Amino acid sequence: MTGPLTETTQGAPALRAQGIGKSFGGVAALRGVDLTIREGEILGLAGANGAGKSTLINVLTGQLTPDTGTLSVRGSDVMLDAPRRAAHYGIGVVRQELDLVPDLTIAENLALGDERAFRRRGILDRGKMRDSAVAALARVGLQLEPSTLVGDLAIGDQQLVAAARALRSAGSVLLLDEPTSSLTPFEAERLFTVMRALRDEGVGVVFISHRLNEVSALCDRVVVLRDGQVAGEYGVDDTSMSEVVEAMVPGAQALTREAERATPGRVMLSAEGIGVHGRAPLDLDLRTGEVIGLFGLVGAGKSSLARALAGLTPTSSGTMTIDGSAYRPKSAADAFSMGVACLSEDRRFEGILPGLSVRRNIAVRAPRDTARAGVLRTGAITRLVGEMFERLRIKAADDSLDIRDLSGGNQQKVLLGRLLAEELRVLILDEPTHGIDVRAKHDLLTTVGDLTRKGVAVLMVSSEIPELLAACDRILVMRRGEVVAQMAAGEATEQLLMSAATGGAQ
Repeated sequence: MTGPLTETTQGAPALRAQGIGKSFGGVAALRGVDLTIREGEILGLAGANGAGKSTLINVLTGQLTPDTGTLSVRGSDVMLDAPRRAAHYGIGVVRQELDLVPDLTIAENLALGDERAFRRRGILDRGKMRDSAVAALARVGLQLEPSTLVGDLAIGDQQLVAAARALRSAGSVLLLDEPTSSLTPFEAERLFTVMRALRDEGVGVVFISHRLNEVSALCDRVVVLRDGQVAGEYGVDDTSMSEVVEAMVPGAQALTREAERATPGRVMLSAEGIGVHGRAPLDLDLRTGEVIGLFGLVGAGKSSLARALAGLTPTSSGTMTIDGSAYRPKSAADAFSMGVACLSEDRRFEGILPGLSVRRNIAVRAPRDTARAGVLRTGAITRLVGEMFERLRIKAADDSLDIRDLSGGNQQKVLLGRLLAEELRVLILDEPTHGIDVRAKHDLLTTVGDLTRKGVAVLMVSSEIPELLAACDRILVMRRGEVVAQMAAGEATEQLLMSAATGGAQ
C-alpha cells in the first residue's frame, strides 16, 4: 500500500457521497461518510462485517434514504430515493445474493421491471427483448442463447447475467457486492476481465470483497469502512494488504495465529460405501475432537456428501453409524435429533428466518430448558440468547432486530448459535466463511476449536485453503465425486491441494 490518499488524478467524479449518515433505531450505521467513485476506475470497498458497507451501498442505489449528507452525480446534487431513480442516473448494483429469477429466461430476467420498453401496441415484443439481451450479454463477454432459463446456468454465468442487467439501464457506475464468493478461480478471472473492460470504457466500478488478494490485484484505490466511518483510503501497488487489514480490524494481524488443536479420539460418525446422486461410493470417519476438511472445485461433490451426512440429501448406497449405532437420517431434523447438525452454505434459503428477530432465530427450536410442558420460558430464552451473543461475539444493537438487518457474518453467527444451543456430537460446516470478514472468520474458527476440545467431531467443507490449513487436522480432496487425496494438516500445502483437486501431477 502507499499511504492514505486525499485525491487522485484519475477520472472525474461519477458519483460522490458527502457527510452521509444513517441510523436504525438510534444505532448509527453510517456516520459522516465521504466517498467518491470516479469514472474509469475500480474502487475497492473493504471493511469488517457490520462496518456499514451494505448500508452505504443501499444509500447509493436508492434502497435507503440517508438521514444526513448529500449525493451528487457528475457534479449535480441528486435525490436517490428509489432504485429506479438511481438507475436513471446510471447507477447499478449486483448483490451478493443474486436477485435473478431462475424460472425465467435470460432475456426475461434482463427485461424484468422494464417491460414497457419492449411493448408494441400493448404486446410484448420478444424479438426486441432478444436483440436487447444479445447486446447486453455481449457487453459482459457472454455468448449465451437468451431463451435459456437462468436456473440452468452455472453460477459464474448467472453473476455475469446480473451484471448485464445492472448495466443495461445503469451504465456509469456499477457496484458489485462480494461477486466472487461463489465463483471458481476461472469464473472469477472472467469477471475481472469484464470489470477491467468496463473501467476502460469509463465506467466507475466498485468492488466490495473480503478477499483482499483480489482487491489488491484488481483495484486502483481502496476505501476502508470501520464502525460506520471511513477509516482510511489507500492507493494500491504491489505491496502487502496488511495496512488495509489493520484499518479494517485493528490488531488483526494477531488473529492469524493458528489455534491450539484438540487430540482426536474415537470414531463418532462413520460412513461406509456412501453413494450420493449416483456417484462412486466412498468411506469417511469423523473422530471426536477432530476437524476434517473437505476441499474440491465447484461440482466435485463435497457439498453433496456433507448434505447426505446431515440428512439433507438421500444416499443411494452404503451404511452409516453414529457412536457405534445405526444412523439413517431421513431429514435434517432427524439427524439433529441424533446430535448431527449442518450449517448450510445457503444461509438465505436454508438458514435465516427472514422477518423474525435475532432472538427468535436463535431460540426457534426451544432448546435446553427454554420450554416446559409446551410453554416457553422467557427468562431461559433471554439467558440462552445472551450466552450466544457473548460466546460468538454477535454484533447487534439488541436481539429484537430483524435478522435481515445484520451483516452476513453476524447472520452466520446467529445460525451457529442456533445449532450450539443443543448438545452436538457432529457439526458439519458447509462453506462457513463464505462472505464474512477476518474478525468473523477468527471468531468462528475459535468456536470450532472450542467444540473439538469438548469432543465434538467437525467436518468443514470449504474452498478457502488458508482456513482449511489453519483449522483442520486432516484434509480430504474430492474430484468428480471421489476422494482422490488425504493429507495431514502439517503435510498439506495450497499447491498440493489444488493439484489433487484439478487432477494435476502430484
